[in-house]
Amino acid sequence: KEIEQIIIAFYIPEDLAKRIKKINLLKKLEENLKEINLIFILETYNNNDNLTEATNHLFDRFREFDRKRVDYIVCTAEPPKGKGLAYMNRLEKATKFRI
Repeated sequence: KEIEQIIIAFYIPEDLAKRIKKINLLKKLEENLKEINLIFILETYNNNDNLTEATNHLFDRFREFDRKRVDYIVCTAEPPKGKGLAYMNRLEKATKFRI
């Protein structure tokens, strides 16, 4: 029986990525779901210092995920005010309002 492969990409803040790595969440998922060949891609951004950079690179990251044939993309929302408003606007456009 061929094992199904699923690619999940994360585009999340660095501080959240550090917490995920600390509890080995992705490794635990891989171990507990052995019937599925899970591949994780982790892309981070610094939402504390430069949310503008994350906003500017959002479409690039999504295109990169497309090239890698990612099945699912997990992103975090940002408060829809100030720089977060531009980020959320692009996220909505990139997902065709399926958030």
